Amino acid sequence: MHYENFHVLSALLPRRLREPFEVLYSWCRYADDCADESASVDEAVDRLTHLRAELDTVFDQAARRSKCDSAAEGASCKLLNLIVQYNLPREPFDDLLDAFFQDQRVCRYETMSELLDYCRRSANPVGRLVLKLVCQGELKADQLDASDAICTALQLANFWQDVKRDRDKGRDYIPREMAQGRTFKETLQVLVGQTELLFERGDVLPETLPRDVRPVIRLFIRGGRTVLKKIKRMGYCTDCRRPVVGRWDKIRILAWTWLETWFR
Repeated sequence: MHYENFHVLSALLPRRLREPFEVLYSWCRYADDCADESASVDEAVDRLTHLRAELDTVFDQAARRSKCDSAAEGASCKLLNLIVQYNLPREPFDDLLDAFFQDQRVCRYETMSELLDYCRRSANPVGRLVLKLVCQGELKADQLDASDAICTALQLANFWQDVKRDRDKGRDYIPREMAQGRTFKETLQVLVGQTELLFERGDVLPETLPRDVRPVIRLFIRGGRTVLKKIKRMGYCTDCRRPVVGRWDKIRILAWTWLETWFR
């Protein structure tokens, strides 16, 4: 899931969820920075290993239902209180770290199945944690499936728009099997089509959630779809340049989401 969007859209949440979202966002953002902003692979691995050890400590304390003093300001303390308050599971955090470790050794994927498995651990856990904050109860299978579809679609849309940028960094998220026998444009047409189907699978999610958070989820979906539309309009040539979602595009996204929410 796009961490930048996660951060911005959290301001549109009801007040009761703003602090929990900020704590979760901060941890996800820091873990992502450990993976992508470190000076070397060795440094990234060291930082991620240290973060996993901190997570062990936090969940050991959470298992005892112990909370930090409310006056404490440390990131680990805030995360511990969030985990205890919302009964957050360990698996999504581990999956995210596994994906970030994988980034240090894998720069290209052979098959679409391999890439989707990566998205299962790099994107879907964020959506599942968000659902726990929003619903505060047992999640239904159809909610989890829809959330996973949205998060994977957002991750893939990000990959398809950033082909040139990623290749400049030595990474390529277009699976080799998808490119065989096809031009770049043909390959991206297929991949964008598959991503659109994932967004369609996720369309049912907002209506299953509390009314006051539905607009935020719809904004994520509409934002991802806008990226795909931009890719189409530029002729799928993201190997040459990145599509731009400008100010007016964002205003339109907000306006259509508001209208959709109002009339529903």
